[in-house]
Amino acid sequence: MIVHSPWFSLEPYPQITLTQLLEPSASRFQDKLAFIATEGQEYTFGHIWEACRRLGRYLQDNGLQKGERVAILSATVLLLFDSRGGLTEQLADAVAEGVRSVAGVTLSHRRLDDAGIDELKRCDALILGSPNWSGMTGKLKDWMDHSGDLWETGELAGKVGAAFTAGWSRSGGTEATLLQLLHLLFAHGMLVIGLPWSNRMRRSGSYYGATAHGEVTEDDRAQARELGRRVADLTQRLFPAKGEVS
Repeated sequence: MIVHSPWFSLEPYPQITLTQLLEPSASRFQDKLAFIATEGQEYTFGHIWEACRRLGRYLQDNGLQKGERVAILSATVLLLFDSRGGLTEQLADAVAEGVRSVAGVTLSHRRLDDAGIDELKRCDALILGSPNWSGMTGKLKDWMDHSGDLWETGELAGKVGAAFTAGWSRSGGTEATLLQLLHLLFAHGMLVIGLPWSNRMRRSGSYYGATAHGEVTEDDRAQARELGRRVADLTQRLFPAKGEVS
């Protein structure tokens, strides 16, 4: 199996698989840092090894035979939030864990200050996060306002969308903030996904998205992970790995 991606190629080694290539390093340096992604996420050799194993199982489940050749461009989820280490960023980290749990999906994890409008064009799904400041932050609203050209051309229509927020009070407008975020996604014609009812929702979360109040609890993290997983799963099914097998 040969896998091509933006950051590596096995073209010079047509008889070796990714798992064969990585197995020696993974066994010797399981917890050692392998690389830091563009969004700042650190990956150990163990992380890469497990991701390749999941990818291999996914390809086999979808009919790929040993020795066949495959080119893959995975679906991309853009996780975009306005926070600098606060409750919203803690919740974003949990959302990111949920996205990464789904094989065949690439996560772009971005603070608002580090993101560009062009990233909206490249993603297949957008998860928006904002603190509850009597609604979304003005900075996030202004940033999204500058995506107006994409609204006019419909370039985000049909992509997957979701939202999350965090604040200091459960009754301080949390769902109003989520509805503001969702309105932006609906205005772009996106396919919005939320959270289904569960007993955990008695303590955390909303039909409209993931939440946290005062602090980020384990229930909050679980709901955020579930939101990320649901978005990634739907995105993977709507935008499966793009490429040809020969």
